[in-house]
Amino acid sequence: LISPEMLPGIAKAYSSRHLALVDVGGTYIPICKEAEIDATKYVDSSSKKMVKVDHASWTGTYAEDKPLPPTVFDSSVEGKRQAVMDAVLDYVGKHFDGARSGAGVFSKGGKITVVISAEKVNLKNFWSGSWVSTWVLEGGNLTGTSKVRAHYFEEGNVQLQTSKTYGPIPISSSDDAGVGKAVGEEISKAEQELHMSLGAMYVNMSEETLKSMRRVMPVTRSKMEWNLAAHKMVKQLHTK
Repeated sequence: LISPEMLPGIAKAYSSRHLALVDVGGTYIPICKEAEIDATKYVDSSSKKMVKVDHASWTGTYAEDKPLPPTVFDSSVEGKRQAVMDAVLDYVGKHFDGARSGAGVFSKGGKITVVISAEKVNLKNFWSGSWVSTWVLEGGNLTGTSKVRAHYFEEGNVQLQTSKTYGPIPISSSDDAGVGKAVGEEISKAEQELHMSLGAMYVNMSEETLKSMRRVMPVTRSKMEWNLAAHKMVKQLHTK
């Protein structure tokens, strides 16, 4: 059995692994190692405020009285980080409209890391889904990974889990705003291509793949007889 003392640690491990979202007064921030200050304190990279997190309830509150440690962000790339943050939030707000979604942009040692998380749960209709991505801008190149999960569980258990890696994609611009715009455009382009390819795969699966797997006629070249009485009669004849 899981005791109340064990629950926060288990929830934290799950959240960190799946980049789960924490509700901070209607704003959602992803739980990730880049945002972690300690076990219960995280950074909202958009507002640059500290958030105290309750892992068991996936909620958080701003710790207004506690300033961020000076080493949370790399000051040498702060202008670039902020430009990327603005572009990513714009993309997430448009592309994941209608879902719980959030993003964080962090910097350390000249490297900028983008974390995107979105989820939609519809228990009434027995399905849920999530999309998480991590992107890294370093040395003028952008690389990334997206992980997609979908779960449908009405009278069964059907799941999709897939991932894709991107890059390196060269990002060249002479100013911070240009870098932010380019990063936002490349992330949007790459992730929407993945989204469209998954949609096309399911259309093809329904219209072609599954049909090609099913025999039009059995090997006897005659249709299956679904009359139960006829099957009982044949069985009785064989037993005599």
